[in-house]
Amino acid sequence: MPDIEQVRINTYRASNDATKDLYGDVELGEALGTISERFHLDENIKRIFIDVIGDAILGLFPKENIEKQLIEQIHLPESSAKGIVKELESFIARITTQRPEGNMVAVNAPTPQIQQNQLAGEPRPLTREELMQKLSPRRTMVQDVASVQHPTASQPASAPAQGYDAYQKNVQGGG
Repeated sequence: MPDIEQVRINTYRASNDATKDLYGDVELGEALGTISERFHLDENIKRIFIDVIGDAILGLFPKENIEKQLIEQIHLPESSAKGIVKELESFIARITTQRPEGNMVAVNAPTPQIQQNQLAGEPRPLTREELMQKLSPRRTMVQDVASVQHPTASQPASAPAQGYDAYQKNVQGGG
């Protein structure tokens, strides 16, 4: 079975014009961006959020399940998921593509091939959620500055001055 990206591409190509128009709608994109900012979604979570809405538009799961997918995929509280669905109501109403029930795609579920590999003892690719858990948190400038101001055990305070500190010592005649 093809991966979810290939399913999305194939489904989009086979979609009717109304579905393609909604999928590429600029106003929908702006609404998704505004919602992402309001909920302070980082880039990875924002991508998952947009995928959920896009998958519903393509009919990869019933549009009635958008709220459930938001809760499961990006771990939003139920009230937030309901608010997002309400805010996107005019766009969701335009979704016309629904795949037959037996043809729905579980967005984050292992494919039959992956399940078969698991039974055979072969390593399997990580799901999106597993990958997110394994990724180290992003470093921020605040963290970097804090580590310089407050040395850790791996960075002793007696380490030779580097960068601006070394410059200051040289200018002041201490180095």
